Amino acid sequence: MTDEGVAYLMSQLTINPDLTLRQLADQLSGACSISVSPQTIKNHLDARLITMKQFHKEPQYMNTVKNKLKRREYLIRLQQLKAMGKSVIYMDETNFNL
Repeated sequence: MTDEGVAYLMSQLTINPDLTLRQLADQLSGACSISVSPQTIKNHLDARLITMKQFHKEPQYMNTVKNKLKRREYLIRLQQLKAMGKSVIYMDETNFNL
């Protein structure tokens, strides 16, 4: 890959840091007529100390005021039960069999 191609990738990541390696490869192919694999892009970005992380979207309802209040009420109740000497048992629904 040319220095021009790497500079293009860096500029695209500056504009939109959420681009995936595949999207970067597609954009590079369209803009600079350079066809490379996502792994090649990763190698060049790694050489410039740029790391790619998995994109994770937080559900918009996750931290609403209503849900924060529910969490607060739950923790207050949990602390009250612990203060009364009650045992707290956590159960998971993963259906894990031994």
